[in-house]
Amino acid sequence: LIYALSYISRMVFDMAGYNELLLKSQIPLQQQNELNDKVTGLFNQYSVLCNESHIRLCVVLLPCKNELESGNYSYNFTDIITRLKTDDRITVLDLLPAYTGYIAKNHTAAGQYYWVEDGHHNAKGYKMMADCIYDNVAPVIDSAISQR
Repeated sequence: LIYALSYISRMVFDMAGYNELLLKSQIPLQQQNELNDKVTGLFNQYSVLCNESHIRLCVVLLPCKNELESGNYSYNFTDIITRLKTDDRITVLDLLPAYTGYIAKNHTAAGQYYWVEDGHHNAKGYKMMADCIYDNVAPVIDSAISQR
């Protein structure tokens, strides 16, 4: 709770070598597999609920500033994405390539889209996010409409 509410505590935990999951080092493979199973199970439950209401579940991967700068997510989502893509009721959108393309097209840097203080998007970043989501969701919507 203190980590979630206090930026100072985040800085202290970070300096002590803990990550955002409050783990001291890399997540052990067994624990990573358990996390992947739980996340996949959760999204499958969401998918069932959405399907009952005739709604398509869309999972969006949104990169943080450091992930955008490095070109990789801090957590390896490959297993989760692979599993979710086998469910035709779920659409997975990874915004990392879209963000990278957007920044390259606009000849800007990742830091221009995030607040320095807390790492959230600033106004320019929210526009980038909206544009990238639209560019990725519009084809899914068009496809769904054409299948009717």
